[in-house]
Amino acid sequence: MKKLRRRLRPPSTRKWTRGILLLSPGLTKNCPSRRTRLSSFTRSTPMTIRSMKRPKSGQSWWRVAAPLHHLSPAARRKKMVSFTIKYKPNTLADVVYPDSQTEDDIRAYENAGRFNHIVLYGTYGTGKTTIAKLMPKAVVADVDWQNEVRFINGSMIRSVIDIRPVTSFLSLSSWNSLGCKFVIIDEAEQLTRPAQLALKGVLDDFARNAMFIFTTNYINNLDGGIQGRTQIFQFDPPPAMRLVPFVKRVLKSEGLGMSDPQINQYIAKYGSSIRGLLMQLETDVITSRRANIQPVPPPKVSRNTTVSQPSPTSAAQSKSVSCDTIAIQTPPSSQAA
Repeated sequence: MKKLRRRLRPPSTRKWTRGILLLSPGLTKNCPSRRTRLSSFTRSTPMTIRSMKRPKSGQSWWRVAAPLHHLSPAARRKKMVSFTIKYKPNTLADVVYPDSQTEDDIRAYENAGRFNHIVLYGTYGTGKTTIAKLMPKAVVADVDWQNEVRFINGSMIRSVIDIRPVTSFLSLSSWNSLGCKFVIIDEAEQLTRPAQLALKGVLDDFARNAMFIFTTNYINNLDGGIQGRTQIFQFDPPPAMRLVPFVKRVLKSEGLGMSDPQINQYIAKYGSSIRGLLMQLETDVITSRRANIQPVPPPKVSRNTTVSQPSPTSAAQSKSVSCDTIAIQTPPSSQAA
């Protein structure tokens, strides 16, 4: 086994043997040198090779399993996923909106019902970036995210030169049913003044076949010309009546319960940000699970199978009870003394 590991060990590393090898019969006899050529990913990461069977022509000699983790088998089977990812909306219908009017106006863009440039502004953690990423798929069902959607952070556009790649991207043809493209500019307040002035012309030139989606926390830092060319939506923290069903759904999915007054107090304290609310729910769920799975220490039993006596300083003294007999204290007699 050690000799075979030396033969399989790549010449450029000496730490690869941290993995586990499950060898098939007959492999020791026939081990060509090309079998020692492993990928750079395997060299840098401790891996488990499930099997090394003799392959057919054109197939690899080994199959790589999951990386080795310092976790228990149960934790490895079921990993804890962050609530901000686990309960992230998949469609516009799953979003918690601040009011019904904003929900109706946003969902009017579904299935190309409307096609305008939009600005989403408001406080942190209210779902602006999430809606911006869901909008292309809601407008055009067959949009190609890799080739027809461009996501840009506003801090990366510092001058007019940075606008030229956006113009080149919009000039190329698109193959979805509407023939349109989408540009999402997150944190648009970080755009410099020259970049915002250059974007006004781009918004006009590609108004027919491109949709710009801006997200910002400070609407006053956005040029008035851009605001005048877009439909603006304000996202404030949702009221409690809209967050209660969302919190109940999360608690039900996690197998926990909470009364309505407790949920209202919880939302009043952490409901200013949906992201912060989910993070606090995750913390409380993990704390509750850890409290429930802590093992209870067994009672100390002596050799004569009697339960150990409590300390003499305790106020209540109890008699020792054997494993064969159970002492039951009878109630006092009802007859008058």
